[in-house]
Amino acid sequence: MPAAPLPVDGREPLTAAGPGEKWDIHGNAQRFTGNTFASPIPRNSAFLRAQIRAQDRLRASRFARHYVLTPHDSFHMTVLDGVNQNQLGTAVWPTWMARATSTVDTSIPFLRRLESARLDVPRTVTMRADGLRDMATGFIVALAPIDITTADALNRFRNQVTDLLGLSRTGFGAYRFHSTMGYRLVKPLPSELDEVHALQNEISEYFTGDAGTVTVDPIAFNIFDDMLAFPQLKVL
Repeated sequence: MPAAPLPVDGREPLTAAGPGEKWDIHGNAQRFTGNTFASPIPRNSAFLRAQIRAQDRLRASRFARHYVLTPHDSFHMTVLDGVNQNQLGTAVWPTWMARATSTVDTSIPFLRRLESARLDVPRTVTMRADGLRDMATGFIVALAPIDITTADALNRFRNQVTDLLGLSRTGFGAYRFHSTMGYRLVKPLPSELDEVHALQNEISEYFTGDAGTVTVDPIAFNIFDDMLAFPQLKVL
């Protein structure tokens, strides 16, 4: 029989869950607005099938309630973060958008700049799976460019868009590509870490063979109102 799920009550929330954040403590999506540049994971790819299998395995574990899983149709690789609601009025907000009162105010001005710019948009982007990030903090498969040509093309595009839109460079050089399959809602107890990491190692093996690489769909400028869907305003 499947292990009985552990409760979330009495656990310490992680930063993505709580008032003003992406989820409530029970995994219900909350309003969290912004925009981003992302490449969808192709529906017919072995990589996406591995992501679905990974979610099924986590759902069958006793840690199921400690995570919220994202919809299959939302699986994507973030290429570059735009802005989100928590940045409004802070030092990382684009200075030319100082009068904006919400992230919604930025989307059309951003789109106009993108439409008039000559960007070096990578046309074929193949990534390799680079293991799961620590499942004590999330449910994310790390991705890395398949070769130096792909890495250079992505870096050139990211630099161009950052300059064009006046986005923050905080953490720019340390950014690591990934595809999110879910969010961890609460911190694990120290006594649970060995079991969490054993599950992580098991799931990491799903992203091998044909599922070890993925050629993502074209980069698009997306908006979001929550973490359930990322409608595209423009494919670049």
